[in-house]
Amino acid sequence: MIDASKENPHLAQKLHDVLLESGVIAPPNLFSEIYNELGSPTEEKDEHKPESGQVPDMFTYNTLIDGLGKSGRISCASKLLVEMHNKGQPADIITYNSLLDAMFNIKQHDKALMLFIQMKESGIDPNICTYSILIDGLCKSGRLMDAKEIFQDLCIKNHRPNVRTYTIMINGLCKEGLFEEALSLLLEMEDNDCLSNAVTIETVIHTLFEKIRMT
Repeated sequence: MIDASKENPHLAQKLHDVLLESGVIAPPNLFSEIYNELGSPTEEKDEHKPESGQVPDMFTYNTLIDGLGKSGRISCASKLLVEMHNKGQPADIITYNSLLDAMFNIKQHDKALMLFIQMKESGIDPNICTYSILIDGLCKSGRLMDAKEIFQDLCIKNHRPNVRTYTIMINGLCKEGLFEEALSLLLEMEDNDCLSNAVTIETVIHTLFEKIRMT
């Protein structure tokens, strides 16, 4: 993001503002280095600098939201989502996926599900990455039944699960002791020409050994 800021004056200024609002203390020479290359943000504008009031583009917002989400600063990331709406810059599926993933990572499961509903109501259709994030988050929070419903929903809506989606669901079933159901899903995965990977196989083998050990 820092390298991108050096090439994009508006991204540099936005990054600076977000860090200040978040209470993050940046290294003393960070923005001086960026602004030395771009020119001071208080200098008279030239053709390389954005016009006053120019709205950041979607890439800028998505980069900031993803970075804030990964650092656990959900409140700041959510404020940027609201700002996008207020400034007429529509959020896209990447925006929402970043926020959903971040919310599940800090166990804000209900907020994540509310955001998912908000996303659909705004006319944005979930993609397979969205479904994988939801299923993974719900499985890890012990809400396997909800995860299974979403998995079935994506199949009904003709979203083809990929290896990551199948592996997440299989892992969730194994953790709840539903080994036969997990094996059934593994067979379904192969029938649908979706090849399992090392993580899928390791999950099943580990569960099988645990099952043998407990008998």
